[in-house]
Amino acid sequence: MVAVLALAQTSCSSDDRVFDDSSANRMENALNEYKELLVSAENGWKLEMYSGENKEYGGANIFLNFKKDGTVSIVSDYSTGVKAGTTLTSNYELLKTQGPILSFSTYNDILHYWSEPSSSDVDGLEGDYEFIVVSASDKEFVLKGKKRGVTLHMHAVDKNYDVKSALTKMIAVRNSCSKMKLFEVIYENKTLGVGKFSGGYFQIDDFKSLYFATETGIRLANPVTIGSAQISEFEYDSKSGILIAKDVNLNIKPIDTRVPLSTFLNGTWYFMFDDAEGEEYVMPVKFAESDGQLYMYNREKQFELKVSYDASTGSVVVQPQVLSMDESGNYVWMLTYNGSSIFVNTSYGLQSSMVNITDDYYIFSFDSYGTEGLYNTFVLYSFKSGKAPEVSGAVEYKDQWSNFALVLVK
Repeated sequence: MVAVLALAQTSCSSDDRVFDDSSANRMENALNEYKELLVSAENGWKLEMYSGENKEYGGANIFLNFKKDGTVSIVSDYSTGVKAGTTLTSNYELLKTQGPILSFSTYNDILHYWSEPSSSDVDGLEGDYEFIVVSASDKEFVLKGKKRGVTLHMHAVDKNYDVKSALTKMIAVRNSCSKMKLFEVIYENKTLGVGKFSGGYFQIDDFKSLYFATETGIRLANPVTIGSAQISEFEYDSKSGILIAKDVNLNIKPIDTRVPLSTFLNGTWYFMFDDAEGEEYVMPVKFAESDGQLYMYNREKQFELKVSYDASTGSVVVQPQVLSMDESGNYVWMLTYNGSSIFVNTSYGLQSSMVNITDDYYIFSFDSYGTEGLYNTFVLYSFKSGKAPEVSGAVEYKDQWSNFALVLVK
């Protein structure tokens, strides 16, 4: 009986090895086939990138060119860690784990941007850099993020398609849309309301969708319903700056959000910000000029900031400055902060930008000025000197101001 059991166990082990070898061979053959498909696309592939469980982030067109030596050249119309249109080369691998995996195995500022955590958010943009190959052909790869599970599609680029020219046009369209802070929605020659482009989104009332730039306009990741029509594609008229819906009498017309200096000087304004404890301050303010300097102050002049007016954008700019003296006789400086780094360069600041229009108000937020980035925060430190400070010379942390906003009463 023992001998029979031993023989049975040996037999089962032998069968398992044969099955495992066969399975491993099949996987190896599949990976070789996938690599051949990736490499054989002579003009590369186009990946439409978005991330997050509900397509919260993205709208980037990413072009990839895979080489036999395990390198891949990547370029995008979307600015990430590098400027849009910049080509970067890194490594890729096809791995056999629980299934075939396409891994972008060395860091790439364009692709890893979507999966990299930040100091304030361990999930980052909830993307992936390793993808399960769901299906593959010489026309399309269907990829599923290994960690986040978002399904993406990568299509082979036609050999006659001019990628460089297409990218130039896509980047131009995306830049035009990003400048179109607010727009009128005109349907059947009637104005329905106001929408906006914000943070890579196309928004009308409660509708919000990522958009992809095309060579001639934009395509929404999710169609918007207006009247009886579902709309997902718009053509961009560069002369008028208008987006024209495909097959529907609907136009997206930009609103000029520039504010003349006279409106700052004469309008009824409110200024808002949050302190380090999250307490929100709302105060009525006025703007005034004195000796060529523009100031923003509250009525009791307990609060006063030096600002400047940028005529090209019709905005006010707030830059690092000395606010006051503290109880120890030190200078309290307000310095630009991006969540991890403090900038002592006094040319880096924040500028106002109209982001919404209601029946009663015009609403402005503040974006970075003088350097690329998404900064909306100042930190307050005391220094012994009133001259341009060095971070190492800070005496004491005082406060943090964020979420700057201005409201103009109609």
